[in-house]
Amino acid sequence: MEEAEASLKAGRPEEALAAYEEVIARFGDATDPEGVVRVARALLNKGVVLGELGRPEDALAAYEELIARFRDATDPEVAVWVAKALVNKGFVLGELGRPEGELAAYEELIARFGDATDPDLVVQVARALFAKGVGLGALGRPQEELATYEELIVRFGDATDPNLVAEVVKALVNRGVVLAELGRPEEELAAYEDVIARFGDATDPVLVVQVARALFNRGVVLGQLGRPGEELAAYEDVIARFGDATDPGLVGIVALAEERRDGLVEP
Repeated sequence: MEEAEASLKAGRPEEALAAYEEVIARFGDATDPEGVVRVARALLNKGVVLGELGRPEDALAAYEELIARFRDATDPEVAVWVAKALVNKGFVLGELGRPEGELAAYEELIARFGDATDPDLVVQVARALFAKGVGLGALGRPQEELATYEELIVRFGDATDPNLVAEVVKALVNRGVVLAELGRPEEELAAYEDVIARFGDATDPVLVVQVARALFNRGVVLGQLGRPGEELAAYEDVIARFGDATDPGLVGIVALAEERRDGLVEP
């Protein structure tokens, strides 16, 4: 496994793939816990590398093999690899334009591991809930999308694990977007203000992008509510906070804020 990781770091994914396949071939019939974990890990990593190589169908097959072989495993470490494979399977199915299968993968994970207490499994459940919400939105089912984000927020809103916090913040911002689609601007505004109040001082890059999204979207909804002075202040806040950022996501949000601000300011 170390050989595969070294190959990846050196930018040689084909060699890494071969190393994972060797592990699977050598330990594929293992029944001891260590051997089973090695195979499960190799199958997941094989899927990831295949995806990076632009071979989504092969990546999907690797994830499905892992799930089929170890679905009923009771070892917590193996269960984590199964959960990760279900999440990744959902992502790949989404990329392949198979949204119903994508949702089914997330729902299987939530059903199987929704009551888990293992920290790594809990993170996968949160990831699946967020991804399920996005998938429901893509299918034009906003009420179910909103309910999924709200479930995630209720379940993990007080979490301190950075990985869980990231999913909660994304869900809060997306919740606001869905409320906008449903014509509920006051609730939308409250969702963004919750993000800003709770995470406005965050330094984690993932959280910072979500805060910027919330600040910008807050400006938009304030404009829709006929509060142009506050709208302008929201855009100026985005620009002041993130105007020097180099992250592409932040740069794009700042550009939109500048465009909106310039449209509000009289020449």
